[in-house]
Amino acid sequence: MHWRLEACNETHTSETYGVITLPEASQENFVPYNDLTKAQVVTWLENILGVVPEPIDGVVQKSKLQKLKDNLHRDLLLKQNPIEVIIPFTK
Repeated sequence: MHWRLEACNETHTSETYGVITLPEASQENFVPYNDLTKAQVVTWLENILGVVPEPIDGVVQKSKLQKLKDNLHRDLLLKQNPIEVIIPFTK
């Protein structure tokens, strides 16, 4: 599944995208393509990306989804409040 996640505020937009492989469907949970809904597919994606890994050395980890959201938020903040300034070179 190809996916795209977007965050925006009043003036800026930031997005990221990726690809994941869905688990093999069984006969019990198979949904024909024509019966898929956006809500169902988003739920599958959130369930996969939302898995929180086990703590490492006692440190609580974040899910892939939370890391993606944090990065988008950080990107929006940097676009709104840049910390780098490009100074034109003149001779």
